[in-house]
Amino acid sequence: MKYGGKADSLLFLVNNGILVPSFFIITKEDYIKFLIDNNIYKRIEELFDNKKYDDIKNLLMKQPITKDLSKKISIELPKLKGKLYAARSSANNEDGK
Repeated sequence: MKYGGKADSLLFLVNNGILVPSFFIITKEDYIKFLIDNNIYKRIEELFDNKKYDDIKNLLMKQPITKDLSKKISIELPKLKGKLYAARSSANNEDGK
């Protein structure tokens, strides 16, 4: 699985001719770069290992959107059709099989 479960499912539908709302994907690599650029990668790992999930959320919410991620969003968002958007999160190990 290259992406998280939700993204893989959307791509499967699109590749099989099913109409779905337009979307774009923030990849695992984008996310890791965001953590590294904000110098919180190791801290997130420590918090995860200690099951401090609320602390992870709080730490992430305090971080600025990095220049690279902002650029990607700025490029991709205008390509979407419509005026309403939803953000969905799905890690590679979520939506388990």
